[in-house]
Amino acid sequence: MAICNRCPTLKACRQHALEHRIAHGIWGGLTVDERRNILHQRKPRSRKTHPASQSSSEHFCLNKKHPASESPSEVRGVFWHATKDRWVVVILHRGRMHWAGQFVDQGAAEAAAIAKCAELDTSPRRWSSRTA
Repeated sequence: MAICNRCPTLKACRQHALEHRIAHGIWGGLTVDERRNILHQRKPRSRKTHPASQSSSEHFCLNKKHPASESPSEVRGVFWHATKDRWVVVILHRGRMHWAGQFVDQGAAEAAAIAKCAELDTSPRRWSSRTA
């Protein structure tokens, strides 16, 4: 935008819009689509698989030290979520994610996962093809 190019706060305005992901209007001389493209280009390029198909140490135990990093749960769908500082239960069944909750205690999370698997009529054990 022509008026933005003369503004002394152009860089600060643009940075603010990008940091706060403002989704409307012209900010720092950029439209919403231009800002979205910039943010998209900044994303790290990595191939990630579905969280429910990874072990807890592969997906959730990235930065915090927790017992799950040494001994992840053997029950299907039970993961340590480092950001939430809790055990999370998500069962992937027939292409859909089935949420069973967040738990402070690993045992409670495993019990919830077993109950959800029983409700879905599926096995609570991890598949052997992923552990091999």
